[in-house]
Amino acid sequence: VMAAAAALSVVVVLVISRLMQRGSPSKLVPWVFASHSVLFLIEYGLSQSAKRMAAVLLYLHIAGLGAAAISTFWSVVNERFDPHRAKKAIQRISIGATLGGVVGGVSV
Repeated sequence: VMAAAAALSVVVVLVISRLMQRGSPSKLVPWVFASHSVLFLIEYGLSQSAKRMAAVLLYLHIAGLGAAAISTFWSVVNERFDPHRAKKAIQRISIGATLGGVVGGVSV
């Protein structure tokens, strides 16, 4: 499964790189995040009846696509802000992500 995730990651990076060359990252990110949402819903649905399959798909999803999604997000941040304004924006983004992680971890 690890080898499959690595191969999937290579394919995803190549596809996303091509798509980013054609247009702005800000147009690509909503599609990437929407795709992740759909995949999570599918995996959740499968987890009710086919736990092993859902676990494998979730692993492939996170390992193969997760880093690419994060990279596209930070490409948008890099595109939107000049270096001086980026410091404050990145600080706020990091604080929000940290608080979201804490709230998500506590709520489970």
